[in-house]
Amino acid sequence: MSRVPVLCAVVAALAAAGPARSQTAPAKATAVLRADQPGPVVNRNIYGHFAEHLGRGIYEGIWVGQDSTIPHIGGLCSDVVTALKKIKPPVMRWPGGCFADDYHWRDGIGPRDKRPVRINSVWGQVEDDNSFGTHEFMEFAELLGAKAYVAGNVGTGSPQEMSQWVEYMTSPSNSTLAQERRANGRDKSSLTPVIDELERRELLTRRRVETNRRAYALELTGAGEKARRTLLKAAMRHEHNLRAILGKKDSEEFYRMVKLLSISLARKVSE
Repeated sequence: MSRVPVLCAVVAALAAAGPARSQTAPAKATAVLRADQPGPVVNRNIYGHFAEHLGRGIYEGIWVGQDSTIPHIGGLCSDVVTALKKIKPPVMRWPGGCFADDYHWRDGIGPRDKRPVRINSVWGQVEDDNSFGTHEFMEFAELLGAKAYVAGNVGTGSPQEMSQWVEYMTSPSNSTLAQERRANGRDKSSLTPVIDELERRELLTRRRVETNRRAYALELTGAGEKARRTLLKAAMRHEHNLRAILGKKDSEEFYRMVKLLSISLARKVSE
């Protein structure tokens, strides 16, 4: 057989196959969005925010200092705080990133004018006066209503250094580190987690007291005031029902016992 008839046969076969493929119906895919049926809940720790001593991310960004003419909340830039509060980051991570592997937490505690000036060997060899440290970061996270996430130094630090940092930040004991934290102005009340949750639910807001940078004024939002009235009515109704059941004499004795119990618990907590 010559090459020409064979070539013609191949071309004819391809030509015949071509239209058949083009006539095949395209595949279709459908998706149904059911807004009335809630799906899996995404863990709030997955989507957070990140702050690192890089460029103007911290200095001239989050932290402008207490002597700045830029509007600030105890040195934290007001515009940055306002913008991030709108995003509502569930978690705020600091101090890095790469910077964390050269950060030693003791450099960033105590009076700011006595903190050491270090060279940022990771980003640009610039000077870092450590004016933004552990306490400033904690206050920043609290203003945002975010959980604080500290990244440990696994480059030039040690497990002991990280352990002591955790103790310094969190211990309710009277250990030397816990007392040092209190001396540096941070002794969180047991009510703080409750206040954090109420703020997260947008039932109250807190703002800095101008005459005391460590103090906050708490103010109910519209939703918070509505919840307060609802709870007050429920409490009054409950008290009325309780008095009706116990009678006047037993009610007075009951409330006297509750008062004594609350005083006893308060003393126990303060010890």
